[in-house]
Amino acid sequence: MKSLAVIGLGYVGLPLVLQFARKGMRVTGLDVDEVKVGALNSGESYISHVPDADIREQLHAGRLHPSGKFSELASAEAVIICVPTPLGEHREPDLSFVR
Repeated sequence: MKSLAVIGLGYVGLPLVLQFARKGMRVTGLDVDEVKVGALNSGESYISHVPDADIREQLHAGRLHPSGKFSELASAEAVIICVPTPLGEHREPDLSFVR
C-alpha cells in the first residue's frame, strides 16, 4: 500500500487526507493541535461538512493514521503541506506556519 503524509488537518488537509484514504492509500495526517489529533483518533470530526462516519470508516480500514509526531514523516513516500498562509497588511503571505 502506498503511503502519504499530510501536514495540517484543517478545512483543506482533512478532506484531502480522507480522499487519498478512500483511494486505498495509507495516510498519516499530522497536526500540532493535539485536540484535533485526539478527536480524529476517536472517530470524531471537527469540521461540519466532514461526517464522523467518514473518519471512522478510514480508521477502521487502517488507511487513516492521525498523529502529532512529525518523526512519522520519514516513512511517507510523499508529503503534502496544508497549513495556513494568511496575507499580512501589505498582502505578503505569512509563512510562519510553513517554517
